[in-house]
Amino acid sequence: MARIRRSRREKPAVPAAAAHDIDFGHLWRRLRAAGWKSKRSRGLQTEWSYSSPNNAHVLMGEKSVVEYAFKTGLLEEADTDTQVREEGDGSEQSIQSVSRRSRRWWCARCCCWASLLSEASGLESEGDMVLDEAAVSEPRRRTRTPFPSKDDVNVLLDGEKPSDYENYSSGDSGDDGMSDGAAIPEPSDAVEMDQAFIASLQWTPVSSEYEVGASAYPGLGTEEARPVVDLLNVWRSPILIFFYLMPKSMLVSIAAETNRYGLLQVGKRASKIQERQSDRRRETVIQITRRLKAKSAYATHEILHVVGLLVARMLCPQKRRFGAHWSMVEDGAVTAGLFGRFMRLDRCHDIMRDLHFVDNTIDHGNDKLWKLRPVVDKIQERFLMGWSLPAIFSFDEDVLPATSKRNTTRMFMADKPHRYGPNSLWFEVYVGKRASAGGPDTSVDYKTGAAAVVRNLKVVLAQARHMWHTVAIDRYYSSVPLAIELLSLKVYVIGTIMTNRLGFNKDIRATSNIRPASIPHGTFSFSRSVAIPTMISCVWWDRKPVHYLCTGSVMAASSVDRKIKRIGAVRVQCPSAVNDYQNWMSGVDVHDQLRLQSYSVQMSTRFTKYYKSLFLGLMDMVMVNAYLTHKEGAKIKGAVAMKRSEWFCVLQNQLLQLKAEDFAGVEATPPPANQKCRRTPVRLTHTLQQSEDWVTDTGVQKRRQRSCKVCALLRTEKKKSFATTFFCERCSVDNAKC
Repeated sequence: MARIRRSRREKPAVPAAAAHDIDFGHLWRRLRAAGWKSKRSRGLQTEWSYSSPNNAHVLMGEKSVVEYAFKTGLLEEADTDTQVREEGDGSEQSIQSVSRRSRRWWCARCCCWASLLSEASGLESEGDMVLDEAAVSEPRRRTRTPFPSKDDVNVLLDGEKPSDYENYSSGDSGDDGMSDGAAIPEPSDAVEMDQAFIASLQWTPVSSEYEVGASAYPGLGTEEARPVVDLLNVWRSPILIFFYLMPKSMLVSIAAETNRYGLLQVGKRASKIQERQSDRRRETVIQITRRLKAKSAYATHEILHVVGLLVARMLCPQKRRFGAHWSMVEDGAVTAGLFGRFMRLDRCHDIMRDLHFVDNTIDHGNDKLWKLRPVVDKIQERFLMGWSLPAIFSFDEDVLPATSKRNTTRMFMADKPHRYGPNSLWFEVYVGKRASAGGPDTSVDYKTGAAAVVRNLKVVLAQARHMWHTVAIDRYYSSVPLAIELLSLKVYVIGTIMTNRLGFNKDIRATSNIRPASIPHGTFSFSRSVAIPTMISCVWWDRKPVHYLCTGSVMAASSVDRKIKRIGAVRVQCPSAVNDYQNWMSGVDVHDQLRLQSYSVQMSTRFTKYYKSLFLGLMDMVMVNAYLTHKEGAKIKGAVAMKRSEWFCVLQNQLLQLKAEDFAGVEATPPPANQKCRRTPVRLTHTLQQSEDWVTDTGVQKRRQRSCKVCALLRTEKKKSFATTFFCERCSVDNAKC
């Protein structure tokens, strides 16, 4: 029995448990044992529904279930972990053993914490595809320190300064969402804009009158984006557009890495197969290994056959297991599967299990996206080459749906249809805040927000640009320093803005979050900057106040269609800048709908390995852009474009007809050359260190001695110079002294 020292000091009260402190997995196992049921989200729903026995209560989302458990007292038993009781006359105390239920609860919490702390990099173990079950946890892998890609958004290369991005951030993001893993940064501009600069940004008196006779966006052209000649020549064929955006060389390299990964896992799979065999028919590991290696290598056209089958599954989904597509028996109105005509089930499973995109045996740096880096870089390159440059851009972030905790690029964004997944900045994948290798971590991430807009525009406008461009952004990116910086690049900006941004006109900030009855629908007010007359701050009253920051715009009279409850569609007066923002920013939302709603390969197939699911998300992007290319080509040629369902049917048919001859002579894409992200830091103080330059003298290995230059310069007849193995790194730069 353990003895504890008695104390008269009372223990502080235990804080009440909150909903986010509860392990929902453990709670749900208890509720499921009591008869609760769950149902997957459908349509536009983003959260699962949970129903109690006899459907007495139906709750939406995990948070509602936890709150219901608190309210009904289901979690009261787990509030206390240990209890202390006194025995005898009080001279001894014994710690009562934790109940079995509490031990199970703590084990579940520890498993949850361990999975959050586990690394996602390392040699991958065997991963089977999961279509209808949750992902299975995997053992921890060894830590890697591979080389980063030169195009990684999170790496500062040689010659790149962090100060290049510091001045673009100008306020908190204002998002209430929380992140798991890599956090969405909320940059603060309290140290980036000095008071003198803010004071110089004076604004004209607030006005509510429309401007007449002024021209908007001077110098802005009317050029529209259109496919290049190579894409216009193949606009009728879905497979040829697909091969332009995902070149054959990249697909051949994917096949090579898939075969490499399959061979690396042969020994591990042979041991598992032997464990499952019975004693009567047990083979040796060598025999099983020989049998596995005897299988033919995966060909590129076979991998594309699997892609074609996944597209067919997306077009004709079924709720049974994936193998039901190979069923040979009809069951009433349920027809037999047809997938067996194109590929055996075992072969399809093997390809999806071994699908890989990069060599695991080499170092890839601190790149969190190293599993998909070759695919991401190539798709970025082809997207930029495929279309001409328009005069007007829209810039926004998007989320590739991915809930796996092993995905270190996963983020949480509350205002997205699918809230968990990597954040891609059309099209640049953000993998988290960059941690400095030679110093402490910074509290501000200068690779996101306004800096992402500047960085992407510099890349896009580097090849061929027009005299002036306009970019439409949302409130997360807008800031006064960004607008000034883009003006220096001859780029106008229009977007909504958060009112707490430094430098924004305080006189037009709305004091109410909802439009009062005293303010008519469509009322607006604006003011111009005195130092920069083309910069306008504006507030327009819809159902709520909407604040805008734009450069080059004109507050001319216009109108916009709005829908009001119990009334219907009405025309509301607004400045022309509001119309411009609505028209130019809608393209990003349409792309979201095309990629994630009716036709999505990623949403129709689930994998245990997170990077395979992300690959399907990237392939959805390719297919959406390919279909948009087809529609634009038909518009230019004056022909009729196929409907989207017809286009996907033709694509899956062409993918299933590919043969090995279609890839004859195609070479795999060479891997990118490794590049160091920064030089080794040099000491700034005078410090001696011993040289590691060794020589062999008469069979004995010694450190090489060099003459000290300081001693040689001060040498006299009485004072000699000496050779030494020590030197100072700082003094040895440029004109070496020692």
